Amino acid sequence: MDKASRVNSSMMAVLQVFLGDPTVPRYGIELTRMADVRAGELYPALYRLEQAGFVASEWFEEADEGRRVPLRRRRYRISQSGIQMAARSLAAERAAQHGPYLWLVH
Repeated sequence: MDKASRVNSSMMAVLQVFLGDPTVPRYGIELTRMADVRAGELYPALYRLEQAGFVASEWFEEADEGRRVPLRRRRYRISQSGIQMAARSLAAERAAQHGPYLWLVH
């Protein structure tokens, strides 16, 4: 089964955010705003992207002076294979939008 064949619009919106700067890890709340998707769409998309190897996640503890216990957050990062898949998927999406005459446009 081809991993890229099951990419939906929420997943593509998330990948586009990561492609903006692939070196920056992102938090879920940040991705909901930047990708303009609801949390109910975001987390299943992130889960599927992570299962496919396109996104990796890690838990991160952030100290907060107002709290006795550090704030535990999960941050996500696009993988190299995610960058390649996203670039191919976006190119295919653009080609589909412009039809077979895309090659005529410079």
